[in-house]
Order: sequence, then structure tokens, then C-alpha cells
Amino acid sequence: MTSDGDETKQKLKFKLAGTPTAPVEWWLNGQKLATNSSDDFTCWYMDIGSQKW
Repeated sequence: MTSDGDETKQKLKFKLAGTPTAPVEWWLNGQKLATNSSDDFTCWYMDIGSQKW
């Protein structure tokens, strides 16, 4: 659990189809979500009105 309330927010989980051999940068709507060197996934916590379509 986190102290900023993330456990109560809805989230989308992004997962790679394969095993990464190099660090992966995760981007959404022009914002960098994370850089993972060993994980094959990251999560994006949704906020009302924060998406661009």
C-alpha cells in the first residue's frame, strides 16, 4: 500500500509481451510513467480528466 491513496484509485496495468533485454521507458499522453530495467510491467493510476484523447 502507498500513503498517497493509490490503493483506492483505478489503474491500468501495461505489460510487455516478452522479456526485456534493455531498460524500457513507459510513456502515456506524452508523460513518462516509468523506466524499468527488470520488470515487464508498470501501472498507471487513473485520475478524472487526466487523459488526452
